[in-house]
Amino acid sequence: MDKKTKTVFTIIIGILVLITVVGFVYGMQNKKQTDAIYASYDNNILSTVDSAVKVCQSVFKSVGATDEENDNLNDYITNINNSKSPVLKAYIADCMLTYAGDLVTIKEQNYAIGLGEKSANFTGLQEKLLSIGTKLSAARNYANNNNNNSTVTDTTNTSKEENQK
Repeated sequence: MDKKTKTVFTIIIGILVLITVVGFVYGMQNKKQTDAIYASYDNNILSTVDSAVKVCQSVFKSVGATDEENDNLNDYITNINNSKSPVLKAYIADCMLTYAGDLVTIKEQNYAIGLGEKSANFTGLQEKLLSIGTKLSAARNYANNNNNNSTVTDTTNTSKEENQK
């Protein structure tokens, strides 16, 4: 190999090393930014889950839930607290909101036909549950669509064949 060829190869190798170092530094900066974005997704979900728990506790108090109904709510809250993934917490909170909505409907119907033990103002309770449920679904879906590090994937769009098994 002559001197010119060695010089050309040395320059090419030097350029490749420089590109690799610059790419590595740039990638590390992007990783920090990406981690911050994922953390904000998780924080958004967790704050919405906390709001859902508070709303459900308030609703249960408003409708005069029985001890058994309160135990069921506490089971949901315990499962939320024991979950490690924010997305899983959101799914459990979503189920809890559905349970609370059903409870309000049943209590409202029982009171309307004279079976209800407690007179309560049910106006706005379903709307409150629906509002927090919408926020929870939006936060969960946004994070699911943008965060591939999530330990739980959104399975709400499974095919009909899978659901029939």
